[in-house]
Amino acid sequence: MRISKLLSSLAVIAAALSGVASAARAESEVGYKKGFFLEARDGDRSYSLVVNGVLQTRFALTLPDGGDDSYAFDVVRARVGLKGNILSEDLTYRILVELGHGDTQLKDLWVDYAFTPGVQLRVGQWKRPFSRQFMTSATAQQLVDVALTERAFDTGRDLGLAVHNDYERSPTVEWVVGLFNGTHEKPWYTAKLDATAGTVTSISRTNVPAQFRPVAVARVGYNHGDMAGEGYSSADLHPDKGLRFGVAASGLVDFGLDDDTGAIAADLDFILKVSGFAVSGAFFVRTLTGDASGLDRIGFAVDAGYVIGGTVEPVLRFARVVPDDDAEATTQELAFGLNVYFVGNTFKWATDVAALGHELGGTATTDVRVRSQLQLVF
Repeated sequence: MRISKLLSSLAVIAAALSGVASAARAESEVGYKKGFFLEARDGDRSYSLVVNGVLQTRFALTLPDGGDDSYAFDVVRARVGLKGNILSEDLTYRILVELGHGDTQLKDLWVDYAFTPGVQLRVGQWKRPFSRQFMTSATAQQLVDVALTERAFDTGRDLGLAVHNDYERSPTVEWVVGLFNGTHEKPWYTAKLDATAGTVTSISRTNVPAQFRPVAVARVGYNHGDMAGEGYSSADLHPDKGLRFGVAASGLVDFGLDDDTGAIAADLDFILKVSGFAVSGAFFVRTLTGDASGLDRIGFAVDAGYVIGGTVEPVLRFARVVPDDDAEATTQELAFGLNVYFVGNTFKWATDVAALGHELGGTATTDVRVRSQLQLVF
């Protein structure tokens, strides 16, 4: 039912824009550029709709140290997105729906208004501007997926608002400040029970809390060279652009107003690209505030790869997370990957092999993970 309603809503939007294009056919344009697009003008009003999608099909094999092996095919990501502008080029929108893993989930839904070329306001749900690797699209990673540091620190999508300067397109100086719910994008379920009959009468699903747990995020960075407009991507698929690099710092404050257990996290990250070689990395630190104040964990990750002949890219990764609590395991990831770019990131085959280490109480174990993924972006 939810899928039917969603598809119906998308159809209404597409039909409305198609109607505008029919009414002003001389000022409309249809084509393909990073998605199928429709553009139209009605006097001084501008409309556009871009439809795109992502398909990532993966085979994963995990050989745990002392556990049962697991291996299976998975549709990791099957996403359909809409983006464009309404009324004016200054008023833009984005909708992204996930259909992978046999479930349906809203990933992005935001509206953005540019007051000036350097000041924009965004309201909705999208990736918190914290950590370069997480902010980079899943289709533009150097390995099959992000490093283990991204799950150990406060990355994620969330509902909120932010003031920014179009930071996702990597201007020379990028900045963004936002305030979010603090609950991430994944919904939770609430069941109502009939105590007499011992049955479930209804189940509701939402990612909107009764009260928001305010989380503030800020990011500022500097980008050198021809990176403007390229946005966040990992591999150097444009060696003719010469030396480019970016460095940024992010901060996140979870005020913990609902239970007096907040947190402060910081990230310093970088990327360098030159002549087909790309290296990126990040250092993280997280401390707790309130009743459990003190250092919580630190971590770092580095990826490096070289694109050979515009087609093949060997990649290395090393990442490590060290908790301050002796009751938690220190984890690390040492991985080797090989990418084959049939048509850039549009049609790509990525494979990686990783040793995943766990150290706890003087005992060390190492799991082996193998992943191979075919990616199509349209």
